[in-house]
Amino acid sequence: MKSKMEIEGLQCICSTNGQNKRIAYILYPMDVLSDWIEDASERYQTNIVVITGMDWQNVFSPWPAKGVPKGSPDFKGESPEFLKLLQQKVLPQIDSTPSWNEPGESISRSIHVRVIHIMAMDVMRYF
Repeated sequence: MKSKMEIEGLQCICSTNGQNKRIAYILYPMDVLSDWIEDASERYQTNIVVITGMDWQNVFSPWPAKGVPKGSPDFKGESPEFLKLLQQKVLPQIDSTPSWNEPGESISRSIHVRVIHIMAMDVMRYF
């Protein structure tokens, strides 16, 4: 099942698997997801939350820096604020969504890098 929510200007597209409580969080550069999120959720038997809508060039730069190539806009160095937003607002709100868990249960917020890498490679065949 796929659902959408907006948190602090970020689009969060959630696909629940129902077979376990693991959640793979994926930061995704495009707003259009096609159907891969539901396919991947079933294939890897995990819940998936795709977060998109961020200023890709600035939220991943840890400090201000000159733009590359020369003449491009400078990087603003917003990654500390973005990480704080994820940790303090986005992930807690997703974790507390009733469709993810039974009342009173908590969900681990671990990011399985290897699984995400495998999924990302598999997703590329859709484009």
